[in-house]
Amino acid sequence: MRTATVNVGDAPPVFHEDQEPHVEKNISVSDFTRCLSDIVSNPWQAARIAEELIEGLKASGETDENIYDRRSYLMPMLQEHVAGEVENQSEQIFREKLENGEIRFDLEVGEPNYKLRQNYKIEVHANQNLLTKYGKPVQLSLFEPMYEYPSDNELEKNFAHFLDGEKALQWWHRVVARQQGEYYVQGWNEQRIYPDFVAMAKEVEGMTRVLIFETKGQHLEGNRDTKYKQKVLKTLEAAFNATSGTKMREVPTQRGIFRLVFSKQEFPEISAQLNDGRYSTES
Repeated sequence: MRTATVNVGDAPPVFHEDQEPHVEKNISVSDFTRCLSDIVSNPWQAARIAEELIEGLKASGETDENIYDRRSYLMPMLQEHVAGEVENQSEQIFREKLENGEIRFDLEVGEPNYKLRQNYKIEVHANQNLLTKYGKPVQLSLFEPMYEYPSDNELEKNFAHFLDGEKALQWWHRVVARQQGEYYVQGWNEQRIYPDFVAMAKEVEGMTRVLIFETKGQHLEGNRDTKYKQKVLKTLEAAFNATSGTKMREVPTQRGIFRLVFSKQEFPEISAQLNDGRYSTES
């Protein structure tokens, strides 16, 4: 490429060869450190990790120029690696705290010193309909009336109808994610998990069941978020069932069923877990 200056008169044009701008290809530890700011809260630790990466690359024969040219690849790679390590170490600490009792499912009260909720405020849009089954409002929703939510998909609606027909249940509740006062569970990642449904089974022979369900389309079965939620729910279910002796007086023993639901084909299996042959469901 070259440009030319052309005079209006008879003078011939003057050509100018284009030159590549000179770029100093110096490696900056601060650039790599900044890409970790959302993952590693301590900037000194982030700088140490970035420095170790650069030193390791140089030790393997990479030049400053090569590292500079590949920075758009190296930074995301570093972010993914560090995020994975943070999650693995957080999971290890979380599991250790579960095992030694620092995290547990106990409501430690002698006499009731809490107040049960008497109302539940939700936003209802003008075109929002009641959630119905066979033309009638659902019966077992914890809070009444129960409205359809714009985000509800067919699997969620079908699952709500399924729960409403389970005679083994006392109540079920459709969780509105991030609404103030909503139910959630916490794993080793910072983000809370808002399950789609929580429910409580009836007491049978001194035992009842606490239920947590998250519905996921089958196309999401293998993604990272789904795998994380599966692992958390499995871990919490095991911990809940191992330490579910609540310290409240005259409260039945509780067992937990925490699971992800991917299709209607799983409903009969869930029903069998809930009923143990003691109840019959609606047709």
